[in-house]
Amino acid sequence: MAASSLSADEISKDNRQKMDADLVNIINLAQAYSGQVRTDIIANAQEIQRLLGSGDNQKPVATPQIYQNSEVEAIVSRIKAAWPYSGQKIIIQNLPEKPLFTVLQVKMIINAIDFDKDKKEVLSQLLPGVVDPENVDSLFDIFWTPSDKQFLNSLVKKRNR
Repeated sequence: MAASSLSADEISKDNRQKMDADLVNIINLAQAYSGQVRTDIIANAQEIQRLLGSGDNQKPVATPQIYQNSEVEAIVSRIKAAWPYSGQKIIIQNLPEKPLFTVLQVKMIINAIDFDKDKKEVLSQLLPGVVDPENVDSLFDIFWTPSDKQFLNSLVKKRNR
């Protein structure tokens, strides 16, 4: 019987869990790809998880989700409206468990923050979730001082290990 003709009800729970784990691995491996390829791989794997979870009301394994631009714009608006330092930090610290951003989105968030020290902290928090590391060079124009640029360079090196 072809795999595509099996319903979610016909797949054993054990097989479903194995498939979910494999799909999470595929999503993690997709991070090595760039742009639309990565996005398509993640979207398709998440759709398969959704289909597998619908058979017996089992929730699929949670997988990382890439922020939509509208979500990032809402975050940026909240940051700009917040009290500098403490209010802005609280918004960033309380981001939902959805850690994947594009470099452009990280840059938008960082540019909304008032203090350089906070920008560096936020960059440390968000850089591991960047889905397009090939674009990370565009973050260097956020910082002015050589020490801040060295800090960014060290984060990039750490991320690439």
